[in-house]
Amino acid sequence: MADSATPVRVMPHNSLAEETVLSAILADPENTIDRCVERLTPEHFYARGHRLLYETCVAMRDKGEVIELPSVVSRLEDAGHLKDVGGVHEVSRIASAFVTAANVDYYLGLLREKHQLRRVIESATRFIQMAYEQQDAVEQVMDEVEKDMLALCQDETKRERGFFEITEKMIAKVQEMHASRGKPTGLSWGYRDMNTFTFGLKPGEMIVIAARPGIGKTALALNVTERIAVDDGKPIGFMSLEMSAEALALRIACSRSRVNSRSFYTNERVPDETLRGFIRAAKNIESAPIHIIEAPMISISQLRSAARRLRARHKIEALFVDYLQLVQPSGLAGRNDSREREVAQVSAGLKSLALELEIPVVVLSQLNREGGKREGGPQLVDLRESGAIEQDADIVCLLSRKEMKDDLRPGEPATAEVYVAKNRNGPVGGFKLTFFPEFTRFEDYRDVDVTPA
Repeated sequence: MADSATPVRVMPHNSLAEETVLSAILADPENTIDRCVERLTPEHFYARGHRLLYETCVAMRDKGEVIELPSVVSRLEDAGHLKDVGGVHEVSRIASAFVTAANVDYYLGLLREKHQLRRVIESATRFIQMAYEQQDAVEQVMDEVEKDMLALCQDETKRERGFFEITEKMIAKVQEMHASRGKPTGLSWGYRDMNTFTFGLKPGEMIVIAARPGIGKTALALNVTERIAVDDGKPIGFMSLEMSAEALALRIACSRSRVNSRSFYTNERVPDETLRGFIRAAKNIESAPIHIIEAPMISISQLRSAARRLRARHKIEALFVDYLQLVQPSGLAGRNDSREREVAQVSAGLKSLALELEIPVVVLSQLNREGGKREGGPQLVDLRESGAIEQDADIVCLLSRKEMKDDLRPGEPATAEVYVAKNRNGPVGGFKLTFFPEFTRFEDYRDVDVTPA
Protein backbone atom coordinates (compact mmCIF):
# COMPACT_ATOMS: atom_id res chain seq x y z
CA MET A 1 0.00 0.00 0.00
CA ALA A 2 1.43 3.37 -1.05
CA ASP A 3 2.35 5.83 1.63
CA SER A 4 -0.33 8.57 1.55
CA ALA A 5 1.37 10.82 4.09
CA THR A 6 1.80 14.41 2.99
CA PRO A 7 5.48 15.10 2.24
CA VAL A 8 7.23 17.62 4.45
CA ARG A 9 7.82 20.84 2.53
CA VAL A 10 11.12 22.63 2.97
CA MET A 11 10.91 26.28 4.01
CA PRO A 12 12.05 28.84 1.43
CA HIS A 13 15.81 29.43 1.47
CA ASN A 14 18.79 29.91 -0.82
CA SER A 15 21.86 27.94 0.24
CA LEU A 16 24.04 29.43 -2.50
CA ALA A 17 23.24 32.98 -1.34
CA GLU A 18 23.98 32.06 2.28
CA GLU A 19 27.36 30.54 1.38
CA THR A 20 28.23 33.47 -0.89
CA VAL A 21 27.64 35.99 1.89
CA LEU A 22 29.63 33.91 4.40
CA SER A 23 32.53 33.44 1.98
CA ALA A 24 32.67 37.21 1.42
CA ILE A 25 32.79 37.80 5.19
CA LEU A 26 35.61 35.25 5.67
CA ALA A 27 37.65 36.45 2.68
CA ASP A 28 37.11 40.23 2.89
CA PRO A 29 35.63 41.10 6.31
CA GLU A 30 36.79 44.71 6.22
CA ASN A 31 34.60 45.54 3.20
CA THR A 32 31.76 43.12 3.91
CA ILE A 33 30.76 42.45 7.48
CA ASP A 34 29.48 45.94 8.37
CA ARG A 35 27.20 45.90 5.30
CA CYS A 36 25.89 42.50 6.42
CA VAL A 37 25.28 43.53 10.04
CA GLU A 38 23.25 46.54 8.87
CA ARG A 39 20.83 44.33 6.91
CA LEU A 40 20.94 40.85 8.42
CA THR A 41 20.36 39.07 11.70
CA PRO A 42 21.37 35.43 12.31
CA GLU A 43 17.73 34.44 11.62
CA HIS A 44 18.18 35.42 7.97
CA PHE A 45 20.28 32.23 7.55
CA TYR A 46 18.15 29.11 7.18
CA ALA A 47 20.85 26.46 7.68
CA ARG A 48 21.83 26.14 11.34
CA GLY A 49 25.50 25.77 10.46
CA HIS A 50 25.44 28.94 8.39
CA ARG A 51 23.64 30.76 11.21
CA LEU A 52 26.29 29.70 13.76
CA LEU A 53 29.12 30.70 11.45
CA TYR A 54 27.59 34.16 10.90
CA GLU A 55 26.98 34.66 14.64
CA THR A 56 30.61 33.77 15.35
CA CYS A 57 31.95 36.25 12.79
CA VAL A 58 29.71 39.05 14.11
CA ALA A 59 30.75 38.33 17.72
CA MET A 60 34.43 38.49 16.71
CA ARG A 61 33.83 41.76 14.87
CA ASP A 62 32.12 43.27 17.94
CA LYS A 63 35.14 42.36 20.08
CA GLY A 64 37.61 43.78 17.58
CA GLU A 65 39.12 40.37 16.79
CA VAL A 66 40.65 39.56 13.41
CA ILE A 67 38.29 37.55 11.20
CA GLU A 68 40.28 34.98 9.24
CA LEU A 69 39.90 31.27 8.67
CA PRO A 70 42.16 29.95 11.47
CA SER A 71 40.75 32.33 14.13
CA VAL A 72 37.14 31.61 13.13
CA VAL A 73 37.73 27.86 13.27
CA SER A 74 39.38 28.25 16.67
CA ARG A 75 36.47 30.28 18.01
CA LEU A 76 33.93 27.71 16.72
CA GLU A 77 35.90 24.91 18.33
CA ASP A 78 36.10 26.71 21.68
CA ALA A 79 32.33 27.24 21.63
CA GLY A 80 31.67 23.59 20.76
CA HIS A 81 30.07 24.51 17.40
CA LEU A 82 32.73 23.39 14.91
CA LYS A 83 31.01 20.04 14.32
CA ASP A 84 27.63 21.80 13.96
CA VAL A 85 28.88 23.87 11.01
CA GLY A 86 30.35 20.82 9.25
CA GLY A 87 33.90 20.84 10.54
CA VAL A 88 37.10 22.49 9.33
CA HIS A 89 36.63 21.14 5.81
CA GLU A 90 33.18 22.78 5.42
CA VAL A 91 34.35 26.15 6.74
CA SER A 92 37.37 26.01 4.41
CA ARG A 93 35.14 25.12 1.46
CA ILE A 94 32.84 28.09 2.10
CA ALA A 95 35.80 30.47 2.49
CA SER A 96 37.45 29.28 -0.74
CA ALA A 97 34.26 29.89 -2.75
CA PHE A 98 34.80 33.68 -2.55
CA VAL A 99 35.02 35.53 -5.85
CA THR A 100 34.25 39.22 -5.20
CA ALA A 101 32.44 41.40 -2.68
CA ALA A 102 30.97 43.54 -5.44
CA ASN A 103 27.71 41.57 -5.62
CA VAL A 104 27.21 40.96 -1.90
CA ASP A 105 24.30 43.42 -1.71
CA TYR A 106 22.40 41.33 -4.27
CA TYR A 107 22.79 38.19 -2.14
CA LEU A 108 21.86 40.09 1.01
CA GLY A 109 18.59 40.99 -0.74
CA LEU A 110 17.96 37.32 -1.55
CA LEU A 111 18.46 36.30 2.09
CA ARG A 112 16.05 38.98 3.27
CA GLU A 113 13.42 37.86 0.74
CA LYS A 114 13.63 34.20 1.78
CA HIS A 115 13.54 35.15 5.45
CA GLN A 116 10.44 37.25 4.80
CA LEU A 117 8.70 34.30 3.14
CA ARG A 118 9.56 32.05 6.10
CA ARG A 119 8.09 34.64 8.47
CA VAL A 120 4.89 34.68 6.40
CA ILE A 121 4.62 30.89 6.63
CA GLU A 122 5.34 30.87 10.37
CA SER A 123 2.79 33.61 11.04
CA ALA A 124 0.13 31.99 8.86
CA THR A 125 0.66 28.66 10.64
CA ARG A 126 0.23 30.36 14.00
CA PHE A 127 -2.93 32.13 12.78
CA ILE A 128 -4.42 28.82 11.64
CA GLN A 129 -3.66 27.26 15.03
CA MET A 130 -5.23 30.22 16.87
CA ALA A 131 -8.35 29.95 14.71
CA TYR A 132 -8.72 26.21 15.36
CA GLU A 133 -8.13 26.47 19.09
CA GLN A 134 -10.54 29.43 19.51
CA GLN A 135 -9.07 30.30 22.92
CA ASP A 136 -9.40 34.07 22.35
CA ALA A 137 -12.26 36.23 21.15
CA VAL A 138 -12.40 36.68 17.37
CA GLU A 139 -11.50 40.36 17.63
CA GLN A 140 -8.31 39.49 19.57
CA VAL A 141 -7.33 36.95 16.93
CA MET A 142 -7.89 39.51 14.19
CA ASP A 143 -5.89 42.09 16.13
CA GLU A 144 -2.94 39.69 16.31
CA VAL A 145 -3.25 38.80 12.62
CA GLU A 146 -3.32 42.42 11.51
CA LYS A 147 -0.48 43.44 13.81
CA ASP A 148 1.77 40.67 12.53
CA MET A 149 0.89 41.19 8.88
CA LEU A 150 1.51 44.92 9.13
CA ALA A 151 4.92 44.26 10.67
CA LEU A 152 5.67 41.81 7.85
CA CYS A 153 4.67 44.29 5.17
CA GLN A 154 6.76 47.03 6.72
CA ASP A 155 9.66 44.66 7.49
CA GLU A 156 9.97 46.20 10.95
CA THR A 157 11.75 43.48 12.88
CA LYS A 158 12.51 44.33 16.48
CA ARG A 159 16.20 44.08 17.17
CA GLU A 160 18.61 44.55 20.00
CA ARG A 161 20.49 47.85 19.78
CA GLY A 162 23.90 48.51 21.22
CA PHE A 163 24.32 51.39 23.64
CA PHE A 164 26.58 53.17 21.17
CA GLU A 165 23.73 53.41 18.64
CA ILE A 166 21.28 54.49 21.35
CA THR A 167 23.67 57.17 22.60
CA GLU A 168 24.25 58.49 19.10
CA LYS A 169 20.50 58.95 18.60
CA MET A 170 20.15 60.51 22.05
CA ILE A 171 22.88 63.07 21.27
CA ALA A 172 21.23 63.92 17.95
CA LYS A 173 17.91 64.43 19.76
CA VAL A 174 19.49 66.74 22.36
CA GLN A 175 21.16 68.75 19.59
CA GLU A 176 17.82 69.05 17.82
CA MET A 177 16.17 70.28 21.02
CA HIS A 178 18.97 72.77 21.62
CA ALA A 179 18.73 74.08 18.05
CA SER A 180 14.97 74.53 18.39
CA ARG A 181 15.57 77.24 21.03
CA GLY A 182 12.35 76.64 22.96
CA LYS A 183 10.22 75.66 19.97
CA PRO A 184 8.34 72.34 20.20
CA THR A 185 10.41 69.35 19.17
CA GLY A 186 7.27 67.39 18.31
CA LEU A 187 4.02 68.53 16.71
CA SER A 188 2.91 71.93 17.96
CA TRP A 189 -0.22 72.06 20.11
CA GLY A 190 -0.97 75.48 18.67
CA TYR A 191 -0.94 76.96 22.18
CA ARG A 192 2.04 78.81 23.60
CA ASP A 193 1.95 77.51 27.17
CA MET A 194 1.08 73.94 26.16
CA ASN A 195 4.23 73.86 24.05
CA THR A 196 6.28 75.45 26.85
CA PHE A 197 5.33 72.72 29.33
CA THR A 198 5.36 69.67 27.03
CA PHE A 199 7.76 70.65 24.20
CA GLY A 200 5.10 69.53 21.73
CA LEU A 201 3.37 66.25 20.92
CA LYS A 202 6.15 63.67 20.61
CA PRO A 203 6.12 60.21 18.97
CA GLY A 204 5.48 57.27 21.28
CA GLU A 205 3.84 59.36 23.99
CA MET A 206 0.39 58.89 25.48
CA ILE A 207 -1.07 62.25 26.49
CA VAL A 208 -4.23 62.37 28.62
CA ILE A 209 -6.54 65.40 28.71
CA ALA A 210 -8.98 64.88 31.57
CA ALA A 211 -11.98 66.95 32.66
CA ARG A 212 -15.51 66.73 33.98
CA PRO A 213 -18.31 66.62 31.36
CA GLY A 214 -19.08 69.97 29.76
CA ILE A 215 -15.73 71.59 30.57
CA GLY A 216 -14.43 71.46 27.00
CA LYS A 217 -12.06 68.52 26.57
CA THR A 218 -13.53 67.57 23.17
CA ALA A 219 -13.41 71.23 22.12
CA LEU A 220 -9.73 71.43 23.08
CA ALA A 221 -8.94 68.20 21.21
CA LEU A 222 -10.72 69.50 18.09
CA ASN A 223 -8.96 72.87 18.34
CA VAL A 224 -5.58 71.13 18.49
CA THR A 225 -6.57 68.80 15.63
CA GLU A 226 -7.58 71.82 13.55
CA ARG A 227 -4.33 73.66 14.20
CA ILE A 228 -2.16 70.66 13.34
CA ALA A 229 -4.11 69.47 10.29
CA VAL A 230 -5.46 72.73 8.80
CA ASP A 231 -2.75 75.21 9.74
CA ASP A 232 0.28 72.89 9.63
CA GLY A 233 -0.99 70.37 7.05
CA LYS A 234 -0.15 67.28 9.14
CA PRO A 235 -2.44 64.22 8.81
CA ILE A 236 -4.38 63.43 11.99
CA GLY A 237 -6.57 60.53 13.08
CA PHE A 238 -9.59 61.16 15.33
CA MET A 239 -11.49 58.28 16.97
CA SER A 240 -14.90 59.54 18.07
CA LEU A 241 -16.86 57.24 20.34
CA GLU A 242 -19.49 59.82 21.26
CA MET A 243 -20.13 62.22 18.35
CA SER A 244 -20.75 61.73 14.63
CA ALA A 245 -18.20 62.83 12.05
CA GLU A 246 -20.64 65.47 10.78
CA ALA A 247 -21.09 66.92 14.27
CA LEU A 248 -17.32 67.12 14.71
CA ALA A 249 -16.89 68.80 11.33
CA LEU A 250 -19.60 71.34 12.24
CA ARG A 251 -17.82 72.08 15.50
CA ILE A 252 -14.50 72.67 13.76
CA ALA A 253 -16.08 74.93 11.12
CA CYS A 254 -18.04 76.92 13.71
CA SER A 255 -15.01 77.28 15.94
CA ARG A 256 -12.84 78.42 13.07
CA SER A 257 -15.42 80.93 11.78
CA ARG A 258 -16.45 82.05 15.32
CA VAL A 259 -20.07 81.11 14.74
CA ASN A 260 -22.38 79.77 17.44
CA SER A 261 -23.43 76.30 16.25
CA ARG A 262 -26.66 76.62 18.25
CA SER A 263 -27.92 79.00 15.55
CA PHE A 264 -28.08 76.13 13.07
CA TYR A 265 -29.73 73.70 15.49
CA THR A 266 -32.45 76.14 16.64
CA ASN A 267 -33.23 77.52 13.16
CA GLU A 268 -32.32 81.03 14.23
CA ARG A 269 -31.90 83.66 11.53
CA VAL A 270 -28.18 83.72 10.67
CA PRO A 271 -26.92 86.97 9.10
CA ASP A 272 -25.70 86.54 5.53
CA GLU A 273 -22.22 87.78 6.41
CA THR A 274 -21.97 85.24 9.23
CA LEU A 275 -23.15 82.46 6.94
CA ARG A 276 -20.60 83.43 4.29
CA GLY A 277 -17.86 83.35 6.94
CA PHE A 278 -18.99 79.90 8.04
CA ILE A 279 -18.97 78.58 4.47
CA ARG A 280 -15.48 80.02 3.88
CA ALA A 281 -14.24 78.25 7.00
CA ALA A 282 -15.93 74.99 5.95
CA LYS A 283 -14.32 75.20 2.49
CA ASN A 284 -11.00 75.92 4.16
CA ILE A 285 -11.11 72.71 6.18
CA GLU A 286 -12.67 70.36 3.62
CA SER A 287 -9.28 69.35 2.20
CA ALA A 288 -7.61 69.11 5.63
CA PRO A 289 -5.96 65.72 6.32
CA ILE A 290 -8.28 64.91 9.24
CA HIS A 291 -9.40 61.27 9.23
CA ILE A 292 -12.35 60.65 11.54
CA ILE A 293 -13.57 57.20 12.54
CA GLU A 294 -16.99 57.02 14.18
CA ALA A 295 -16.49 54.24 16.69
CA PRO A 296 -19.32 53.75 19.21
CA MET A 297 -18.79 50.70 21.43
CA ILE A 298 -15.39 49.96 19.86
CA SER A 299 -13.05 47.56 21.68
CA ILE A 300 -9.40 48.31 22.28
CA SER A 301 -8.44 45.60 19.78
CA GLN A 302 -10.67 47.11 17.12
CA LEU A 303 -9.38 50.60 17.90
CA ARG A 304 -5.76 49.48 17.55
CA SER A 305 -6.61 47.78 14.26
CA ALA A 306 -8.29 50.92 12.90
CA ALA A 307 -5.34 53.06 14.03
CA ARG A 308 -2.87 50.80 12.22
CA ARG A 309 -4.86 51.21 9.00
CA LEU A 310 -4.90 55.00 9.40
CA ARG A 311 -1.15 54.98 9.95
CA ALA A 312 -0.50 52.71 6.97
CA ARG A 313 -2.90 54.40 4.52
CA HIS A 314 -2.77 58.05 5.53
CA LYS A 315 0.53 58.32 7.43
CA ILE A 316 -1.20 60.01 10.37
CA GLU A 317 1.21 61.83 12.70
CA ALA A 318 -1.04 61.86 15.76
CA LEU A 319 -4.16 60.07 17.00
CA PHE A 320 -6.93 61.53 19.20
CA VAL A 321 -9.31 59.25 21.13
CA ASP A 322 -12.57 60.71 22.50
CA TYR A 323 -12.82 59.24 25.08
CA LEU A 324 -11.08 56.49 27.07
CA GLN A 325 -13.93 55.32 29.31
CA LEU A 326 -16.09 54.53 26.26
CA VAL A 327 -13.52 52.12 24.79
CA GLN A 328 -14.49 48.52 25.54
CA PRO A 329 -12.04 45.85 26.78
CA SER A 330 -11.15 43.02 24.42
CA GLY A 331 -12.15 39.41 24.85
CA LEU A 332 -14.75 37.74 26.99
CA ALA A 333 -12.41 37.57 29.98
CA GLY A 334 -11.77 41.31 29.87
CA ARG A 335 -15.48 42.07 29.85
CA ASN A 336 -16.02 40.05 33.01
CA ASP A 337 -13.33 41.92 34.96
CA SER A 338 -13.90 44.78 37.37
CA ARG A 339 -14.36 48.18 35.78
CA GLU A 340 -10.96 49.29 37.07
CA ARG A 341 -9.23 46.35 35.37
CA GLU A 342 -11.18 46.96 32.16
CA VAL A 343 -10.01 50.59 32.03
CA ALA A 344 -6.46 49.45 32.87
CA GLN A 345 -6.51 47.10 29.86
CA VAL A 346 -7.67 49.90 27.58
CA SER A 347 -5.11 52.33 28.95
CA ALA A 348 -2.24 49.88 28.49
CA GLY A 349 -3.43 49.16 24.95
CA LEU A 350 -3.40 52.85 24.04
CA LYS A 351 0.11 53.34 25.43
CA SER A 352 1.47 50.35 23.52
CA LEU A 353 -0.26 51.67 20.39
CA ALA A 354 1.65 54.97 20.67
CA LEU A 355 4.92 53.05 20.91
CA GLU A 356 4.03 50.65 18.10
CA LEU A 357 2.97 53.34 15.61
CA GLU A 358 5.58 55.84 16.83
CA ILE A 359 3.07 58.69 17.03
CA PRO A 360 1.59 60.69 19.92
CA VAL A 361 -1.77 59.35 21.09
CA VAL A 362 -3.92 62.00 22.78
CA VAL A 363 -6.59 60.40 24.97
CA LEU A 364 -9.52 62.25 26.49
CA SER A 365 -10.66 60.99 29.88
CA GLN A 366 -13.38 61.66 32.44
CA LEU A 367 -12.68 62.91 35.94
CA ASN A 368 -14.77 61.68 38.84
CA ARG A 369 -17.26 63.94 40.65
CA GLU A 370 -14.75 64.95 43.30
CA GLY A 371 -12.58 66.46 40.58
CA GLY A 372 -15.20 69.12 39.94
CA LYS A 373 -15.64 70.00 43.62
CA ARG A 374 -12.06 69.95 44.86
CA GLU A 375 -10.76 73.29 46.13
CA GLY A 376 -7.78 74.27 44.03
CA GLY A 377 -8.82 72.21 41.04
CA PRO A 378 -8.70 68.51 40.09
CA GLN A 379 -5.78 66.20 40.95
CA LEU A 380 -4.41 62.95 39.52
CA VAL A 381 -6.43 60.95 42.05
CA ASP A 382 -9.58 62.24 40.33
CA LEU A 383 -8.91 60.27 37.12
CA ARG A 384 -11.99 58.14 36.82
CA GLU A 385 -12.05 54.39 37.45
CA SER A 386 -8.36 53.52 37.25
CA GLY A 387 -4.97 54.50 38.58
CA ALA A 388 -3.49 52.74 35.53
CA ILE A 389 -4.19 55.84 33.42
CA GLU A 390 -1.78 57.87 35.56
CA GLN A 391 0.80 55.08 35.34
CA ASP A 392 0.60 54.60 31.55
CA ALA A 393 0.40 58.24 30.50
CA ASP A 394 3.51 60.26 29.72
CA ILE A 395 1.63 63.53 30.20
CA VAL A 396 -1.62 64.20 32.09
CA CYS A 397 -3.37 67.56 31.63
CA LEU A 398 -6.29 68.32 33.95
CA LEU A 399 -8.72 70.86 32.47
CA SER A 400 -11.12 72.90 34.61
CA ARG A 401 -13.18 76.11 34.54
CA LYS A 402 -14.61 78.17 37.37
CA GLU A 403 -17.10 80.09 35.23
CA MET A 404 -19.63 77.90 33.49
CA LYS A 405 -21.63 78.98 30.46
CA ASP A 406 -24.63 80.19 32.47
CA ASP A 407 -22.38 82.49 34.52
CA LEU A 408 -21.21 84.47 31.47
CA ARG A 409 -22.76 87.25 29.45
CA PRO A 410 -23.29 86.56 25.71
CA GLY A 411 -19.93 86.70 23.94
CA GLU A 412 -17.94 86.88 27.18
CA PRO A 413 -14.95 84.53 27.30
CA ALA A 414 -14.21 82.24 30.22
CA THR A 415 -10.89 81.36 31.79
CA ALA A 416 -9.88 77.72 31.58
CA GLU A 417 -7.16 76.34 33.79
CA VAL A 418 -4.84 73.56 32.62
CA TYR A 419 -2.81 71.75 35.25
CA VAL A 420 -0.03 69.55 33.88
CA ALA A 421 -0.15 67.06 36.74
CA LYS A 422 2.26 64.55 35.23
CA ASN A 423 5.03 65.14 32.72
CA ARG A 424 7.50 62.30 32.32
CA ASN A 425 10.03 64.43 30.44
CA GLY A 426 9.30 67.95 31.57
CA PRO A 427 7.94 70.26 34.26
CA VAL A 428 4.58 70.10 36.01
CA GLY A 429 2.49 73.15 36.76
CA GLY A 430 -0.49 75.17 35.64
CA PHE A 431 -1.40 77.81 33.10
CA LYS A 432 -4.54 79.42 31.70
CA LEU A 433 -6.35 79.42 28.37
CA THR A 434 -9.10 81.73 27.18
CA PHE A 435 -12.27 79.81 26.26
CA PHE A 436 -15.18 81.04 24.13
CA PRO A 437 -18.13 78.77 25.02
CA GLU A 438 -20.29 80.05 22.14
CA PHE A 439 -17.70 78.96 19.57
CA THR A 440 -16.21 76.08 21.65
CA ARG A 441 -12.83 77.64 20.98
CA PHE A 442 -9.70 77.94 23.12
CA GLU A 443 -7.09 80.64 22.60
CA ASP A 444 -3.89 81.57 24.37
CA TYR A 445 -4.70 83.39 27.60
CA ARG A 446 -5.47 87.10 27.11
CA ASP A 447 -5.58 86.54 23.34
CA VAL A 448 -9.26 87.47 22.91
CA ASP A 449 -9.38 87.93 19.15
CA VAL A 450 -12.77 86.81 17.83
CA THR A 451 -12.02 87.45 14.15
CA PRO A 452 -12.90 84.42 11.98
CA ALA A 453 -9.88 82.52 10.69
